[in-house]
Formats: sequence, C-alpha cells, structure tokens
Amino acid sequence: MDLKKSIYIKLKRIIFSKNPFIKTILFYLSASFLVNNYYKKYYNNNNLILYENNIDFSKYSTDIKAIAIYLPNFNCVNNLYFHSYKYCDIKSILKNVIPSYEGHHQPRMPYKNYINYYNIKVLLKKQINLAKSHGIYGFAIYYYFLGKAIFDNTLNIIYKNKMNFHYMLIWKNEKILNENNEAILEEKYEKDTPEKFIKNIRKYLFDKLYIRAREKPMIGIYNIKAIPNFKETILKLRQKAREFGIGEIFLISCLNGLNISEINSLNILDGAYKSHPNDLIKTKLKNTRENYFYYYGLFYSNIINENIHKNFTIFKGNMLEYDNSAISKHRIIFGEYSPELFYKINKLLIKDIKEYYEESNRFIFINAWNNYFEGTYLEPDQRYGYGSINALSKSLFDLPFRYSKNDLSNLKNNCLVAIHAHIFYIDILTDIINKANNIPIKFDLFISTDTKKKMIFIKNYTDIFSKANNTSIKIIKNKGRDILPLLIQMGDVINKYKYLCHLHSKKSLYNPELGRNWRTYLFNNLLGTTDIISEILSDFEDHDKLGFIFPETYYEILKYTMHTNIKDKKKMNYLFSKIMPGYKFSYKYFDFPAGDMFWARTKAIYQIFKIDLRNVIPEERGSKNILYAIERFWLFIVKKNGYYYKKYYNYY
Repeated sequence: MDLKKSIYIKLKRIIFSKNPFIKTILFYLSASFLVNNYYKKYYNNNNLILYENNIDFSKYSTDIKAIAIYLPNFNCVNNLYFHSYKYCDIKSILKNVIPSYEGHHQPRMPYKNYINYYNIKVLLKKQINLAKSHGIYGFAIYYYFLGKAIFDNTLNIIYKNKMNFHYMLIWKNEKILNENNEAILEEKYEKDTPEKFIKNIRKYLFDKLYIRAREKPMIGIYNIKAIPNFKETILKLRQKAREFGIGEIFLISCLNGLNISEINSLNILDGAYKSHPNDLIKTKLKNTRENYFYYYGLFYSNIINENIHKNFTIFKGNMLEYDNSAISKHRIIFGEYSPELFYKINKLLIKDIKEYYEESNRFIFINAWNNYFEGTYLEPDQRYGYGSINALSKSLFDLPFRYSKNDLSNLKNNCLVAIHAHIFYIDILTDIINKANNIPIKFDLFISTDTKKKMIFIKNYTDIFSKANNTSIKIIKNKGRDILPLLIQMGDVINKYKYLCHLHSKKSLYNPELGRNWRTYLFNNLLGTTDIISEILSDFEDHDKLGFIFPETYYEILKYTMHTNIKDKKKMNYLFSKIMPGYKFSYKYFDFPAGDMFWARTKAIYQIFKIDLRNVIPEERGSKNILYAIERFWLFIVKKNGYYYKKYYNYY
C-alpha cells in the first residue's frame, strides 16, 4: 500500500469516528480552517509594519520638558482596587475585552517581559530608566485624595527611594467607580479640604526633584468644576501653601472641555494643560461607528498657535492611541493611530512651544504612562514595540522619524519612476508641473488630456518648465475621468517602471473651495517638497513589501466617503472576477485612496492595467460608475500580490 493511500484511509477513519473527543477536535480544526480561509480569501488585513525595537536617546538633549501623565494602575489598598476591579493584574482585565469590530485591536497588551505587575518598586525602576533614556523630563502622577490619599504607593516609592527623576502631582478629584459605574468612593469637599490636601502633599513640594514652573511647585487639578465653590477652594489652597512655608504655588487645570476664556477670566489659575480626549476631540473626524474618531483629527483640534496670555499659560498636550473599551460602556476610540502620526503632531506642538514659550515654561504633557486600561501609553507593547516612545524622542530631539541608508542612487542613475497626470482643467497644469519638479531623481512624465488644443498648450509649457527626463502627452476621449486615461496610457509601459505616481486636475463643480483645498492637500502630501518625495521613495526602497502609499482621507470629505463602500460591492466583485476569479468582496468598512491620487510600486498593482475597461465604463458620470469601484479596488490588488499599503500625512 503506498503512502498516499495509507494516509487517506487513516484520515477517513478519523473523520467518521464516533469518538466525541475526536469530533470536538475536528470541529475546532474545521472552524479554524474556515476562519483562516476567510481572511485569505478576502484580503482585508494590511500587514503594515509598525513594530520597532528600543532606541537609546541618552546622548541627546533638549529644552522641551516632556511630562508623561502617570496612572498608578497596580495599587491595591485595603481591598480597594484601581477602577475597583477585582484583580490588579491588567491581563485578567483585558482578556475579557472583545473587539467590537473588524480591525479593532483592543486589548493591546504590554510588551513581553516589560511589566512586573506585583513588584512596583522593580517596575518603577524599569519605567524611570526607560523614560530617562528617551528624554522624558518627569511624571505627572495622579494623586487620589478623598479626604486622605489613596493609591499613593507609587508616589511614595519615588519619593522615599530618591529615584532621581522629576515628578509632580495632579489632583485626580473624581469618583472611584465599580464595574457597574456606581460610585464607591467619592470626594467630600469640606471647609478643611484645602488644608488637608496641602498638608498631605507638602513634603513632596519641598523635594528638589519636584517639577516647578517659574520657580514655583506645579500642581495640576484634573476636574476643577467638580469642586464646589472652586474659586474659594483654590484661593484657600494658595493661602495654606503660604502658611505651611511652601510659598507661592503654580496651579494648572486640565482643560477637559473647559472654556479657556472663562477659566482665565477667573484669575485664580496660572494655566491649563491639554491631554484629555475631551480637549482633543473637537474635530469633525468622527467615524460612523459609535464614538470612533480618526487619530489624525488631532491635527485639526485647536492644537496649533493658541493664544498665550501674559499670566495664564496653556501648556501643549498630546495623547497616543486611545481606547477605553476595557473599562467603559460609553467608549471613546481614537483609531487609525500610528507612531509616525504621533511624531508629526509632536513636531508641530514643539515648533510652537519653541517659538512662543519662554524657556522655563516649555512643557508638553503626554497622555499617558501606565494607562493600559484606556489603551493609551508610551511604554512598549506587543503591537508597536517601542515605536511610540521612540517617536516621542525623535520629535523631542528634532530627529527624522526614520533613518534611511538608501541614497536613492539606483533611482538617480536609472529612470524607474513614472508620473501620470490627467489634465482636464488646464489651469491646474502649472501646479502639477511645479510639484513634479520637486522629484529629486530621474522621472518620465505622462500626461493625458482630451483635446488637441490642450495638448499643444501642455507641450509648449512642459518643454520650457518641466524637469522630466521624457514627456509623453496623449489625447484620450473625455470618458472615465482620470482612471481610464491612466489605464489606457500606462497599460503598455507600466512594467518599464518600478514606481508610479498618479495625479489629476481635480476640481469640484458643486463646491469649488472644497475641491481646491482637497486637491492642494493631495498634491502636497504626495509631491509637496523634495523631502516629502525622498521620504516616500526611501520608504519604498527600504521596504520591499511596501506596495502603495496614499494620503489620509481629507478631513472635510470624510462625511461623504463613510457610506459609499457598500454601494460599490457589485462593481468590486466584477473587478475581482477579472483579476482573481472566485474571490468576493464582503466588507462594510475599508481603506481606499479617496481622490484617487497615490504612489505605487508597479508590481503591486500591474493586473488592473491588463483589463480592458473601455466598454465597461459608461459615458455618464454617476454613483453607479465602475470608476468608484476601481478607486476602492487598489488596495485589494496590493494585498493580493503580497504587499502592504501605508497612509501618509503632512499637516498643511
């Protein structure tokens, strides 16, 4: 009996076995097979590499004082647990979190071997050493004071063991809730509360390592409006600080959605800091999913060039990915996060700080450290590794986000880059040529247009002003918008090039200003400067499996793109049938390059250029047009070919 027949007989016996144990195993194996086959079939997972190993930044210096807000998660006091959970072990809590939708990766777990849950002293030493090596100035430790201090074990270890690391306190004056959202401990504000509070913290304020602003010990208040008669209470805090020999204190409040002008007009605080989701959530970038916000919306959340008052400072703040699904039924999620976006936001904030803030006041608050419950923390985890804390350090020390050993010499010596631009609106030609001229290596320029008159004008202009190695201009019937001209003109030559950039003279006849702003945004993110282009090309050259780069969806048009995916399902499946028969589209939400401008590795998308769609694309423009499906199809081809894609963002 040959080997194949022997295996077949044994498998047959197993499959038809009446043994319940074997049947159970077969059930799970078959379920696993179906799930794995499902994901292989539909290609919805993007294998973008975000993981980084630790980098030591100890040799660098900066005058920016980064303060990480420290949540004392692992304190257990008299059977009261932080957030009133039964166990202090974060793993026990997060293991019960079920992802709410496809692509939702909560829980994110801490990096293996990083956390020692039960030995806080050992943990703190490790955390402080990591923070120091990454240029973090100190911790702003939440101080829970409900008539007396609770959860202060972390603070006392830092104070008593002289760990040589700066710290300050934020009065976390909020209720302690149980898992049913019921208050089990609540601050009772009494006449002597200010005296008790200052008396409890005065030893820390005298510490040389305590953080000071304008030579005064800085104290934060988490929720100023939770304090009855808060103006009177704050004035008493200042009075008691003077009576206890501390002197003047520097009081700041977490904005937490407060009106800046209102707080400033009270003339009782020295400033405020931003880091809470409620401060950063003022954005239109909300997904159709419940309380799901796009992380890059923080660029538009009032974080740039804010008013600075003479006696009232608004300290800049930022947060990482945020996801409180583990602890709240009323969840808030900031998705689409990446360490690179975190880096870019920090760069903008630091630029403002250096320009507008005096040297002694150059603080930036980062939310958070140790906040595993809300999925926002600087420490390494199993998804990003050390990517986020590395990103903070690079922004603090004004370093590039990535170092490329690639000098692009291969692209400089050989013409391997093609730029395709469809120009229907001739007045956009100048901008397209100016942007293309930013390319620092050899490139060939392909332009499609719809009339001979336009072609002659384009040729005369490009002959004088374009830096392209070669230019090819082709008249193509005004059909298929920018996509059909791209497929027709590049179909026979696409394999000659390694990379392709596609642009078009985008306008909106219904909303001219929106169309202009959207086009400018896309142009700038793809070809805005020589540095931007070099970064994109270096990224491609450094990562063989990076197949496609496109800008984050322009924030003003998100509301128009949210609901369009499902409408194009039949058209998507038509394209699947032409390129990979047997595969079907089934997803409600997925990424696509809205506006249809992008950079691509030609090997990642070549199949679509082999399809003749001239008779499939109708003359009329409309939502039923297959053009919408093609725009949404690029990334599926990329993934089918074994590549991943990346979204790119620069603030303009």
